[in-house]
Order: sequence, then structure tokens, then C-alpha cells
Amino acid sequence: MKTIADALGAARSNLAVQASAALPARRRRRPAKPEIEQIIAGQPSYGYRRVHALIRRCRHEQGGAVVNVKRVYRIMTVLDELDRELERRSHRFARYADDCSI
Repeated sequence: MKTIADALGAARSNLAVQASAALPARRRRRPAKPEIEQIIAGQPSYGYRRVHALIRRCRHEQGGAVVNVKRVYRIMTVLDELDRELERRSHRFARYADDCSI
């Protein structure tokens, strides 16, 4: 950038502003909540990691923006789907059962 600015006789800061203005506008993020609700409606047993993988795969195929796994976790927590999934699974075994003979 410095070499170009020296060759043109312009300030580097001015060139940086012009270069950033020439870039296309950033893609708008689509809300992930409707996609999460749609996936959960079809498969209520899916956790946030699998839901994130499905959204990422679908958006990659369509050329859309990637959704962050933390955002999926937060949205699923707000929708109260994570707590329901843990209740559905229930604990298959107790790690420290009282009747355990260790």
C-alpha cells in the first residue's frame, strides 16, 4: 500500500478509505431462529451441535453467511429446547449411585 501511495503521490489513509468503499456491501445475516425452529420441528432430539452442522451445510450450499455455533446455542437456550432435550434423554446411569459397591 505504501509503494502505491508513493507512486500516486497520495496519502495511504486516503487510499485505504477509497479501497474499502469500493468493496461490495457485506452480506446481510439471515436470522437463524426460523431455521433452528424448522430443524427442531422435524427432529426434536437434535442438539445444538447437530443443528449448527445442518444450518452450516445448508447455508454453504446456498452461498449464504455462516452462523456461529455460539449463536445457535444461545437461540436454542432461549427457545428452551436444550433443557427439553436433556429431560427427554434422562440420565442412563448415575455416576455415584448410593448402592454402588466400589
